[in-house]
Amino acid sequence: MSKLLLIILLGTAILVLQLTCVTYILFWYEAANSSYRKELDQLSQGKTKTWILRGILTSFFSLLLVVLSYPLGFWMRQRHPEPHVTCRFPPVILIHGLYHNAGAWVLCRYWLKRAGFRNIYTFEYNSWKSSFGDCLEGLVRRAQEVKALFPQQKVVLIGHSLGGVLSRACGDSEACGKDIQAVVTLGSPHKGSKLAVLGLGRLAESLVYGGAFMEEMERTAAPRRNIPRLALYSPVDNMVLPNHALETSCEGWVHRRIAPISHVAILYHRPTAKLILDHLEKIVQETVET
Repeated sequence: MSKLLLIILLGTAILVLQLTCVTYILFWYEAANSSYRKELDQLSQGKTKTWILRGILTSFFSLLLVVLSYPLGFWMRQRHPEPHVTCRFPPVILIHGLYHNAGAWVLCRYWLKRAGFRNIYTFEYNSWKSSFGDCLEGLVRRAQEVKALFPQQKVVLIGHSLGGVLSRACGDSEACGKDIQAVVTLGSPHKGSKLAVLGLGRLAESLVYGGAFMEEMERTAAPRRNIPRLALYSPVDNMVLPNHALETSCEGWVHRRIAPISHVAILYHRPTAKLILDHLEKIVQETVET
């Protein structure tokens, strides 16, 4: 039994390493054949290779963590936390990325709770069978359900990758946009990704860079409400290509680069979590003052 487990773990590690290497080869091919190569050299102060190596290492270990934490998502799905109506922080909904589940938020959830956020919820969707519209409808319902538990507070949406694009669309929606206090996206393909053509399912198809869906979203999803919107992303993101697709052209957004880490590592990066907490603390403080 122990030998079989060792073989499974070794096989998983090899697959994860292969995926990491392939995505960073594609990242470098994209960067090296565009103006981003020069920009990356400037951002890294000539340490581009070091940054990419860091991306590879963080990708390998974070993907292993995804595999190990994935079963936790099924447990988290069954949890129905009791509302803490006296908490001074607004309720938070965490939205995972494509092919992930709620287990992706295991560390981020822990850091939020340590900072005083007591009302943390998740939203899950089927990455294989759902369309973007299906997921958005589900997220809108989830936001309305959480809002109903806290009539005096608005809801914060934090989404990773595709989850961030869903959060953005939810914040712009007529159905519940007025109930959203802030939107934070982590490594989200606001303009799509070239790697999406390799994905399976309708959701992956909707994220194709330069595709009709993403272009239409950029044209029509201009913020209609004064909701703070923060997009955090890595300069060496290996899943969203090209890198500038991590930014949206819509007004009302603050874009901020984080450390040179991989797409998935953003979920487990404590300095990034600190940026989110500082951002939300500032919003809460401004709300109290007004």
